[in-house]
Amino acid sequence: MERGGGRTRAGFLAAGLAAAVLLGGCAQRTAEPASGQIFAMDTIMSMDVYGEGGEEALARAEETIYRLEDLWAVTDENSEIWALNHSGGAWVDLSQETADLLSRALELCALTDGALDLTAYSAVQAWGFTTGEYRVPSQGELDALIPRIDYTRLELDGDGLRARLPENMELDLGAVAKGYAGTYLAEQLRQAGVTSAILRLGGNIQAVGTRPDGNPWRVAIQDPDSQQEATLGVVEIADQAVITSGGYQRYFEEGGETYWHIMDPDTAAPARSGLTSVTVIGADGTVCDALSTALFVMGPEEAAAGVGGDFHPVPGPDDGGDRPVNRRTAILAGALALVVLACAGFLLWQRASAQAGVSVRIYQYGELVEEVRLDQVTEPYTIPLSGEDGAENLVEVAPGRVRMQSANCPDQVCVNQGWISDASVPVVCLPHQVVLEITGGESHADAAAG
Repeated sequence: MERGGGRTRAGFLAAGLAAAVLLGGCAQRTAEPASGQIFAMDTIMSMDVYGEGGEEALARAEETIYRLEDLWAVTDENSEIWALNHSGGAWVDLSQETADLLSRALELCALTDGALDLTAYSAVQAWGFTTGEYRVPSQGELDALIPRIDYTRLELDGDGLRARLPENMELDLGAVAKGYAGTYLAEQLRQAGVTSAILRLGGNIQAVGTRPDGNPWRVAIQDPDSQQEATLGVVEIADQAVITSGGYQRYFEEGGETYWHIMDPDTAAPARSGLTSVTVIGADGTVCDALSTALFVMGPEEAAAGVGGDFHPVPGPDDGGDRPVNRRTAILAGALALVVLACAGFLLWQRASAQAGVSVRIYQYGELVEEVRLDQVTEPYTIPLSGEDGAENLVEVAPGRVRMQSANCPDQVCVNQGWISDASVPVVCLPHQVVLEITGGESHADAAAG
């Protein structure tokens, strides 16, 4: 396929914000990276690869992105996804990459009870997001679309590298493609000997290793309520992805209402969950990409709590014993470093810019409960936090550090995280929406995501 700067593909859902690396303020000078920028998957992508052999590794990475795009572009008549969507229910042969991605994506669709559904493409089309000719479908049209959205009807023969989809159903990989591509490229770069790289795939950030100086990458997350691309917060990562789904990224307005491209499979309409943005940080870009969309659809209560009655025993991290943990919560805790939920009207999590001293900010349900200067604490003390449904959390503050001493949530991830004393990773209790955030000291970002 011919490549060109002006080419667009409406089939992929663009994240909307091309992230930029900001290398000012480094403590020491590092070698210049091999850098490149391309247009693929309906967005601008850029990569910085450090170290010997960086140019060759970068060129191969760009070729890989184009190859994956050719496999998955929903509007390309030569792609495997086009073939699957127009097969009339017949089996379609797949590449290994497409079969792998479909398999992972279907697992995540099931994990989220269909909040993520690959077969919602017909709804995306109906609202005009594939062409830019936006419209509000009638309720009758939406009612007719809903039966065509059902990921369980997609059959995958992994051993035979083939799949089939019922006639009149269509799928799109836009909710998982760039996340998978980031993880795929990161592993490809590692195998080539690269130990430091930053990949910006539209609104997705994928880090390989650390910065060249050994420090973690600092990624700023866009504030979804800001019209000036202000940042909501900064996270530090190494060998991780930072992926955001937001209603502010691609939308149109009609009749005083705003309609965005993230569809609720149950209604075939834009998700009205009360969230404006979800950012997921973790080691697996495919999981992060899928969950950022699914959590946006779920809404703040279900997303924060990982609700559902599907409990089963899993080993506890400290004692090796078994205890009941919600399946979704277990996956979130195991796969993610942090989930950032930005709700309409307030922010569940935020990080302050640099300030004198070191403080802890304690949030619950998006509101600041208390702020304490840790460098002025002389004796340990506790702060009780009561929440909905009888939630009881106990925060312990001590000189220079803070922790969640106890919580009656099932997974206990926040308690097991232990003491924190710097701003690298906050304590997050998802079920009860409690955040312990360290602020203060130096503040600068290496990349921006959103």
